[in-house]
Amino acid sequence: MLQEYLTLSEAAKHIPSRPSTQSLWRWCRRGLRTRDGGRAHLDHRRIGGQIYTTDEWLDEFFRETTDKDVAHFRNREQLNLRPVTDQSLSDPIEENHDGLPL
Repeated sequence: MLQEYLTLSEAAKHIPSRPSTQSLWRWCRRGLRTRDGGRAHLDHRRIGGQIYTTDEWLDEFFRETTDKDVAHFRNREQLNLRPVTDQSLSDPIEENHDGLPL
């Protein structure tokens, strides 16, 4: 099956957040750090002097990063780690009768 190759600038237009072409190139070369400490790389091909990817490879890349995010947060929940929220940051600090934090 012949895939329709997209230049990185064309591929960037297929992504809702419209990342820069440089971001896509970075995802190809260095990858995107995932929450488990690894890296997900965008598959690409160099044809002549141009770098190409496909919609399928973009989907695989985003699926991999999403799956690793889901696994990371599922593991946090299993360990009963309390997530940091805006509310927990604004909770008042309890003080003892001397006015010092407990």
